[in-house]
Amino acid sequence: MNKVLSLQTFQTLRVLFGSYKGYMALLIMLGVASGVLETFGIGIFIPLFSHILDKPIADTDTITNFFNWFFNLIHITPHLRFLLPLLIVVFIIRAIVLFTFEYIRAYLTTDYQYKTRSLVYRKLLQSSWSFLSAQRIGHTENAIMVDVGKVTKLLSTITNSILNVTSLAVYAAVAITISPEITVATLVSGGALLFLFRPFLERSYRYAKETVRVNKNITHAINENVIGFKSIKVMGRENAIAERVTKLFDYLRSLDLKKATVGAITTSAIQPAIVIFVVMVFLYSFLRPGFDLALFAVVLFLIQRIFLYVDRAQNGLHTFNDVVPHAGYVVDLLKKLETVREEKTGNATLARFEKELAFKDVSFSYQEGKGILHDVTFAVPQGSMFGIIGPSGVGKTTIVDMILKLFSPSSGRVLVDGVPLADIDTKDWRSRIGYVAQDIFLVDDSIFNNVRFFDASIGEGQVHEALGLAGLEGFIASLPKGIHSTVGERGVQLSAGQRQRIVLARALIRKPEILILDEATSALDGESERAIQEALMELRGKITIIVIAHRLSMVMETDRLAVIEGGTIVEIGSPKTLLADERSYFYRLTRLQTQDL
Repeated sequence: MNKVLSLQTFQTLRVLFGSYKGYMALLIMLGVASGVLETFGIGIFIPLFSHILDKPIADTDTITNFFNWFFNLIHITPHLRFLLPLLIVVFIIRAIVLFTFEYIRAYLTTDYQYKTRSLVYRKLLQSSWSFLSAQRIGHTENAIMVDVGKVTKLLSTITNSILNVTSLAVYAAVAITISPEITVATLVSGGALLFLFRPFLERSYRYAKETVRVNKNITHAINENVIGFKSIKVMGRENAIAERVTKLFDYLRSLDLKKATVGAITTSAIQPAIVIFVVMVFLYSFLRPGFDLALFAVVLFLIQRIFLYVDRAQNGLHTFNDVVPHAGYVVDLLKKLETVREEKTGNATLARFEKELAFKDVSFSYQEGKGILHDVTFAVPQGSMFGIIGPSGVGKTTIVDMILKLFSPSSGRVLVDGVPLADIDTKDWRSRIGYVAQDIFLVDDSIFNNVRFFDASIGEGQVHEALGLAGLEGFIASLPKGIHSTVGERGVQLSAGQRQRIVLARALIRKPEILILDEATSALDGESERAIQEALMELRGKITIIVIAHRLSMVMETDRLAVIEGGTIVEIGSPKTLLADERSYFYRLTRLQTQDL
């Protein structure tokens, strides 16, 4: 229990729900009102019994005097024809208070869930590329849907605890006026039970914390396998993969069973404890002179209600155990997202890209001592077609990432028309770039929405124009629904070449000043690659084109070509000039690829 109700937990709750303090105060007032009304309604039974028995009930002087004062205040006589309707009215008013309480609680929890999920997702998208690229598949989804959902349950539990605590306080106050010693004994017994349950609660917390970790691993494994379904089936590894994930399911099942067992032990122990305590109270009361059955009935009811709230308290603590690890993860994630927010460097804007994009002695390292690029220098004149070629892992995509301002050089400078790229406004700069990656990103929606990428300012005419530039007008005309045809999950209803050209159209619809193709044709067949090349030839001279490729066919028509190896540029020049030099890397690479063909 100390783990759940620790200072760190309260700090976590303050971070998560601090903005709802006003609502919490309102819920406390409604909780008190509900408890007072319920106690008032139950208290009416004392004058009611007195009237039926035609004699006062012992040890209820305080309550009797209160109701005598109240009846005099409203000028009624405590007869059945007044007491019974009053009892009904009180509980109707309490029902209205409870409805208001539940409505506010529902609003509070749904509003928190909406705002927190939106906040986490927005901050995630605003994070730096170095952070985003390191995220495990499924962990983000799990955080937004599962962790935030569990935290919402925690908020619901807190608000419910407000009602329980206020009701318990009012019941205890009334019970003390009737029998202080029995009330104190009841409260002490309830507290003792919670203390005895402490080891079970701590064990429940450990199980819950482990469950959070396992759930994230399961989400990661499922998402990872969904992406690789085709490879799994082709290689016949369905059973092996299923067995791997099933082991995680089995471990999660054992954790859930352990949590349920611990909860069942504490819940089951409450009822025998209540019975034992009631028997002891009965013997204590019965053996005393002046035993009053009506009074004992009232005391018995109050004991039952007090233990009911003790039971709810231990259930609430189990719920806390279950969701506090999720709450801690959400708080840590929000703090992390604040520290990894993408820096909006630079305030300068360019009227237009007019001269050249240049790298001057640029070096880059992802980690200390692990350099990717070393003293890279080259220039891309405006309107030219520039190629970068080299083996995998030598830093070609890193160069692109720096052009896109996803990374900043460790040393050296990237210049645009002589202005440091670091000084240029990031949003303004990226709006000038069309980017086509090797990994095709299409959403399960229409071609129209995939090309305009949910930019409401783009109309159908612009989409048709961009698709025409990408060489897809004939294909679109053959579709019954044209640009409103759906592409399917990850574009499965299209060929690889069609998917890539839709992404090209998406880049072109922005009318970029610079178009970057990062290994964009590496997975395409020769015919699809030629279609992309033809589209590029139509754009040549109109915009600046940077092509990163493995295949020589994609760079043979470039104006200049940089060959990169070991993180540095080993040669640069026109493809024809490099091919004329038998000592050049490009010449040797050409011969190797020709031999492979």
